[in-house]
Amino acid sequence: MKINIRGSFAVVVTTAGLFASLSIPAGAATVKLDPILASDTQLSTTATVTSAGSTFDTPLFSAAYPIYSSRTHNATVGAYGAGGSGAGQTAIMSNTADFAASDVPLTQANIDAATTISSRGTLADYVQVPVALGGVAIAFHNTAITTNKLYKANGFIVTSAILAKIYTGAITKWNDSAICAANVKWVVKKACALPNANITVVGRSDSSGTTYIFRDYLHTAQPSILTAAPSKSTFVTSTNGFVGGSGNQGVATDLENTNNSLGYVEYSYVLLNKSLDAALVVNAANKAVAISQAGIAAAAATKPSVDSTNFSIVNASGATSYPISGYSWVMLRKASAASSLAQAQLTVKLVDWLAHSAPAKSGLTFGQDVAAQQGYVALPTAAQNVTRNALKTITYNGAQVLK
Repeated sequence: MKINIRGSFAVVVTTAGLFASLSIPAGAATVKLDPILASDTQLSTTATVTSAGSTFDTPLFSAAYPIYSSRTHNATVGAYGAGGSGAGQTAIMSNTADFAASDVPLTQANIDAATTISSRGTLADYVQVPVALGGVAIAFHNTAITTNKLYKANGFIVTSAILAKIYTGAITKWNDSAICAANVKWVVKKACALPNANITVVGRSDSSGTTYIFRDYLHTAQPSILTAAPSKSTFVTSTNGFVGGSGNQGVATDLENTNNSLGYVEYSYVLLNKSLDAALVVNAANKAVAISQAGIAAAAATKPSVDSTNFSIVNASGATSYPISGYSWVMLRKASAASSLAQAQLTVKLVDWLAHSAPAKSGLTFGQDVAAQQGYVALPTAAQNVTRNALKTITYNGAQVLK
């Protein structure tokens, strides 16, 4: 179904939103502010923070970092190094980033496998907190479908079984009988109007948390088809070949440039793109739903509390739940390896700000407000509290950083 909000994929930071983040507007002085977030604009000396990892988070961080830099004295927030979740995990283990992002939390197995990184430590050396809640869109580029009058009225529907079979090579044609059966309104006078063309399968060429969420969904919904446990690695055995893109943006670009292609990307990459369409996906309640913030929020509501060992919300129950939804996580060192107290403070305060929503009627802009503008869903209050409590355990030279 065509997404209505369009425009080039770019950072969306309005002037009004920027200045709203700098001060409390007239008439809002009675709003009670969080004491930590109310004082986070002060650093004793200049400091710079670096970050890297998941491309799932790029739209959020690209829009949010300039706002935080502008509101915080002596702070420089460097450009986000979007190399994928696997690259983010490597960066935090190697101490080449102050914090890193991944759509699947770091595990002890990941750490044990990183034998070339002497500073990797153990899982107890890290703090992992949710920072973004979003969905994985099934994006496609097929002009024969999108220019057909049936598309505007009915959209294009896929099921978990269809997706699992496409990505394991069992379905190769757009008019496969299973796809036609899912799209009954495309069957006209007993003939399926979907095109008799090969599906070009697009996915990630890098170690990807978005791939993990997608694989987690397929494994949860169709364990007899996708038998392997979810992972960040690519997977496809399609006889039509495979187009691998680096990062979500790489996949989006490949889809945009390849007619008859289908792939998976974080929702913002469809929402902010001029030419990609998203399929409706049949959820666990057997309802075909379009990807939306409301559907992602409904999926998250089925698991009010999440942590780094219990985080999956794919194939959630409920008639309105979007089934390929998930959290992205930030990883930090529990004992900060920052070069100064100011750098440690900036790192932790930035993550804390990113993970919070501004108080109602305050006129302020916090990270989760930016997230909502970029197609994510603001973290539930419980998840925001999880983040704050975990960040309070981070120390610098033995002293608590966030107070």
